[in-house]
Amino acid sequence: MSGEFRDVPSFQPWGPFISDSYENEPITKSDIIIASVVWALTLINVIVALWLIQKQTRGSRSPLRSVYIWMIWLELIVSFVMGLESFLHLLKYIRPSKWLQRSAICDYTDQSTGFAFYFTVLFWWCIQVQLLLQIIINRIRVIVPDRRRSRWIMIATAVFVTAINISVFNIWIPARLQINST
Repeated sequence: MSGEFRDVPSFQPWGPFISDSYENEPITKSDIIIASVVWALTLINVIVALWLIQKQTRGSRSPLRSVYIWMIWLELIVSFVMGLESFLHLLKYIRPSKWLQRSAICDYTDQSTGFAFYFTVLFWWCIQVQLLLQIIINRIRVIVPDRRRSRWIMIATAVFVTAINISVFNIWIPARLQINST
């Protein structure tokens, strides 16, 4: 079970930010089995979440004006897209990224660059983290009597999490691109 899953020779990164010593992490059949079980559980969770979110949307007096309703729908969509993109990458349908580059005969051909794939995964993750915290704060603000203080908590959390997200972008993408050994 530890053999390489779908040995695809064209599953190679290319691009200006890829180091010469870049190596794809091996994806084993065991990894695919575990990821498939997790993806199936995720799909079940999405169905349950759709049912719950739909109930909350219908229960809202004015759902189009409710920030909370917008955030829970966005959270579900972002989580699903991130999971789908990651699962398809594991199955080797999405190479480290699809990127159009000019070939030698001036025709557009499909090349890949690692930066775009890792950027999108991290982008979805940042939105997901920010939304989750803001959803929690939004629900706390409903029961907190001091509106001014709860607004400052919301703003401070957004600023703090944004600072963390910026630092993660600066550390995680170069690490995944194997630019530096440290």
